[in-house]
Amino acid sequence: MNRQHKSGYEEMAEYCALPLKQQRFMFYYGAFLKECTTVDSKETDTHIYASVSQYKLKFGNKLFITRKNLEGYTYDKTTGKSKIWYGKQFYSLSVALQDRIFESLNICWAKEMDFNLRSLISNRTLDRIIKNKINSEADIVLDYLKTINLHKLSIDPVKLLSVCKHIEFAYSLRSVRHLLKYCTDPAKLVENASINGTFSSYVYTVANFAEMFDEKYEPCLSDKEYQNIIEKYRQRCQEYKTELMLDKYLLF
Repeated sequence: MNRQHKSGYEEMAEYCALPLKQQRFMFYYGAFLKECTTVDSKETDTHIYASVSQYKLKFGNKLFITRKNLEGYTYDKTTGKSKIWYGKQFYSLSVALQDRIFESLNICWAKEMDFNLRSLISNRTLDRIIKNKINSEADIVLDYLKTINLHKLSIDPVKLLSVCKHIEFAYSLRSVRHLLKYCTDPAKLVENASINGTFSSYVYTVANFAEMFDEKYEPCLSDKEYQNIIEKYRQRCQEYKTELMLDKYLLF
């Protein structure tokens, strides 16, 4: 069988057309594909559909294919409303489905977004993109700052985006939320990070402690100053453990 340019589903459909004796032998011998995932889309006069489906090849009296929808999306042209299936948020969908949704809705610029930005796109944000209320990457960042009530603090969305594009993959824009929330001047923090190219590694540690104690920390300190603050926080942690008798509950 020539497998060039064939989808996984097409291959499995061809296996099902083989003589029964070949079907049985090849299935149990493990000679061919038994499972695949596809991204499908369909457009009607009133709706646009996109979904990711899992197909599995099984053998009963003969080969047959089962299908299970893993995730999907519906856009109602008549109402302009979107629906992500199974109660999911857009940012939790596979990149393949996100791309197919953008293609189906002809939102070309959005396909170029990286993980950082896609992690900010909730179902609400997607609706605002579709309605042209959000038209750029900077708009997405600003919209996110509004959702976490930091939009009035003069944080430059372009600079914040630039900084987050250079930090480790694990630190998405969502993950730096507490850095901004517990800083006395988040706009200054972002400004300084944009000059240095990233947030100081000590800032993450200080912000974690500040969140733990529900306190604010100062931006733009030297590494030495941040180290001193971290040491003081660690001492406070030890004092709290003793004072509140938490040792028996904590792992370290």
